[in-house]
Amino acid sequence: MTDKEQLAYFAGLFDGEGCIYISRQKQGKYTTHILKARIYNLDLRPLRMAKRLYDGTLSFARKEDYRNQWYWEVGARKAVKFLKDILPYSIIKKDEIEVGLEFQKANSELHKSSYRCVIHNKRIREAYRKDISELKRVAYLM
Repeated sequence: MTDKEQLAYFAGLFDGEGCIYISRQKQGKYTTHILKARIYNLDLRPLRMAKRLYDGTLSFARKEDYRNQWYWEVGARKAVKFLKDILPYSIIKKDEIEVGLEFQKANSELHKSSYRCVIHNKRIREAYRKDISELKRVAYLM
């Protein structure tokens, strides 16, 4: 499989079985926001390939009402590398990927700014998180 074919494969897999989100994590009195990309699958082979290429973690998700499945996940800079690589080939999640990449760029800039702007920075990060969530609810008509 060529590099281009591999990226197209991962873009299709991500469009169908993946998700992008911005997680919130409490660290003491501060809340951090982290860009994450995740792919679910019953077959470990493509997830192992993703881990080999982009690092990240492989985990098992137990579902009571559904079949148990594996997922591969990357965050922050590793997620950016993966998402930038698949962006040209993505169709369904292209808008979410673009918002996620914008978030990560803005997040990097916010970290460089003064900590006196913490509340403002948190609002910006939350706005990106909500934008991605709303894109998941968009109904695409044929």
